[in-house]
This record gives sequence, C-alpha cells and structure tokens, in this order.
Amino acid sequence: MTREKPINSIKRNDAGAHKVVMAALVADGVVAAAKLTAALFSGSAAMLSEALHSLADASNQMLLLVGRRLSRKPADAAHSFGYGKERFFWPFVVSIVSFSVGGIFAIMNGVRQIQSPHVLEYIPLNYVILVLALAMDGFSLFVAWRELRRAGVSRVGRRTIAELLKESKSPAVVVAFLLDIGAVIGVGIAVTGLWLSAHTRLWMIDGMASVLIGVLLFCVSWAIAVEAKSLLIGESASAERVKEIREMLISAKGVERVSEILTMHLSPDDILVNIDVEFSDGLSTGQIENAIAEMERDIRKVIPEASKIFIEAKAVVKAVRRLRV
Repeated sequence: MTREKPINSIKRNDAGAHKVVMAALVADGVVAAAKLTAALFSGSAAMLSEALHSLADASNQMLLLVGRRLSRKPADAAHSFGYGKERFFWPFVVSIVSFSVGGIFAIMNGVRQIQSPHVLEYIPLNYVILVLALAMDGFSLFVAWRELRRAGVSRVGRRTIAELLKESKSPAVVVAFLLDIGAVIGVGIAVTGLWLSAHTRLWMIDGMASVLIGVLLFCVSWAIAVEAKSLLIGESASAERVKEIREMLISAKGVERVSEILTMHLSPDDILVNIDVEFSDGLSTGQIENAIAEMERDIRKVIPEASKIFIEAKAVVKAVRRLRV
C-alpha cells in the first residue's frame, strides 16, 4: 500500500527551497564583502578571485529568487501550462554567470599573478577572513544538504549525494548545494595557496591557486548547466512516482490494462500526467467517467504534485471507432 503524502507537502518543499536560497544569499553576500576587503589589503590574486566567486554566487541566488517569483505567474493564452519552467531556466543563466563572471576572471587574474608575481601583505587577515568564509559557507551547505536529504527521506533505501542531486527536481536546492560545495572547496584552495606562497616566498603559487579556483567554477557551472538542461527539455517524474501511479490504476475497479504513462515536470512541484487506460468491456460511458474522476482524485491524494492529469479511456475510443465504421 502506497503511503499517502499530506496535501501541504508542496508548500513545505517550496518553503524549504526558499530557505536554502536565502541562507546562501546572506552567507555569500557577507563573505564576498569580507574577501574583497582582504584582497584589497593583501593584493592576493586568490583572495580577489574568491571575492568574485562569492559575489557571483550571491548574484546567482538572486537570479534563483527571480525565477521563483516569475514562475508564480498564472497560466494564460500564450502559456496554457503556466510559467513553472521559469524555475528551470534561471539556473541555466546561473551556470553562465558562474562561468563567465567567476571562472574566466579567476583564471585571467591568476595568470597575471603568475607572469608578474608580487609580494602579498596582511596574510594573517586573509586567514581570518577565510575561516569566517568557511564557517558561513559551511552553514549554508548544511542547510542545502538537509533540505536535499529531506526531499529523499520518503524514498525507499538510502541515496548517495549523486543520486539525490539527479533525482531532485528542485533546481534552487541543487544549485545552492553545488555552489556551496564549490565555495567550501574554493576556500580550501585559497588557504593552501596563501600558506604555500607565504612559506616558500614563491608568490606565483597564489596565482596558481587563482587559476584552480577558476577551473573549479567551470566544473560547478557545467554541473548546474547539465541539470538545468535536463529539466528544461522536459524531464519525467521519477520511476518511483510512475510506479506508484501504475500500481494504483491497475488495482482500480474495471481496469484491464494500463497501456502508457507519460509524465513531465512543468515545475519542481507541478507534474503533467498523461495516461492510456483500457477498461473492461460492458462498462457504460457514465461508469467510465466516474472511474476516471475517482482515479484522478486518488492520484492527487498520493502525488499532490500531479496537478494536470489526462486519462484516455481506450474502451471508449474503440467503441467510438466501431460506431464510425
């Protein structure tokens, strides 16, 4: 028996995603200002790249909020299924911003330091700022991870991080999680680069750290772009969701066979469902209509995200064809 989910689970998911984005936005904004201050005092290429990294991340969080707001526009004649895919489009823009603003600048900045290295100053200040950044980015990562894991708790069996990211249909949570991982790794690269530069007096190492931060941003941008692309072109509901629908319909009274179940995410919490059902011979048109209405109610009880359901009754189609002949 499939466990029913509360109707307000959609609202909780949306609130959880919003909380993740806001936590990341606050953390990235504060950290970007602190890193920029340290970079101006020390002249560190790695710190300046990290400042731009955090600034780009903060901008990305704001873009996710823009997508969330635009997705709430009601359906109209031009977009009969609504604007839910706005929440899939803006993460793709995020990947472009991270790639162009963060990655390219970090590499160019690092190359300049490698070609013309200069002495770094106020290095202890950089360490203090980076520790602060690690604490705030770590907290933001924890919030994103908790929300990502909570979304997969009701699924059967444990999930790896890669599986949770792949199965999640909330781009805001996925993007925030990936950006936070990149931020934490970036801090580690910056600390290592500064420490090696200060202890070896080879200031070009600072530039090499900046280049590595740029490469890291490319990798994060690519991962975000891949996830956004999959959702934009029309990603199906999870196999478990489809299985739940099929088992429910097969057990329904008067159903002979479920031919096909087609699903597509119109937004993280809005699933389009199209089903072909073959009913038993002898059922009247009224009985089939009542059975379809009951199926729709049962599907929405268990899967509240299934907001748009289309069920084609094959028995009715066959009957109409015989009459035409």
